[in-house]
Amino acid sequence: MNKTDSEKYTLQRAGVSEQIFEILKKKIASGEWKAGEKIYSENEIAAQFGVSRMSARNAVQRLCAMGLLETRPGEGTFVKELKLSNYFKEALELFDLNQSMSDISEFRRFFERAYLVLACERRTDEDIQDLKKLHNQLCQLSVGEDFDLFFETDMAFHHRICEMARNGVFLMVEMMLHDSLMTQLKDNTKLYSEVKDASFDKDSDHYILKILANEHADFIEALEKREPALATDHLDYYISSYNEMRKKD
Repeated sequence: MNKTDSEKYTLQRAGVSEQIFEILKKKIASGEWKAGEKIYSENEIAAQFGVSRMSARNAVQRLCAMGLLETRPGEGTFVKELKLSNYFKEALELFDLNQSMSDISEFRRFFERAYLVLACERRTDEDIQDLKKLHNQLCQLSVGEDFDLFFETDMAFHHRICEMARNGVFLMVEMMLHDSLMTQLKDNTKLYSEVKDASFDKDSDHYILKILANEHADFIEALEKREPALATDHLDYYISSYNEMRKKD
């Protein structure tokens, strides 16, 4: 930040702290003040705006509370890196997952359809090879009893598809919803086992993990053929099956 900047501001007398807050926030959001950059001291801000130090401090403290600034003792106040993922994470912590599960299921139907379509368009041969490796791991885990590791690999499989969409916002949302989606995935497995009349006996040919692992090949086929309609048909079938069984519970 250029300390020789002598820019002055004329404020309305009512709500001066709020006005300072909005101006400083705009400097951060626009990139004029960059991440890691030291900003003016409270005294300098007060002088620049022609207000009391208390008004300047209130504005700075609000920006710190929002995670846009951070104060380091003995050093000053600095601009923090703006990460939207932090705001998503905080918002999700307020969710009651038990009450929000149907909302997540509804959202997932449209969200996953969208990135599946992009993935079919943008995937590379290397992406397909990576997905096949994850599918092989899933198949190996499907003959065991480590449900948690199976589900983590299942999530990694879908995460890899989301990466193929090559859209940072989709990827960020998918990562932030990881825990919620994992909870739903485990719940859906029980429901899907009823759709398929599957067993939880790992020695059975109808062991639910074997069925799930094998059916993931459908997504690979659709992506390899670049056929978004085929990919979304598979997704719609799974989610519709879950929803029908949930209605019966």
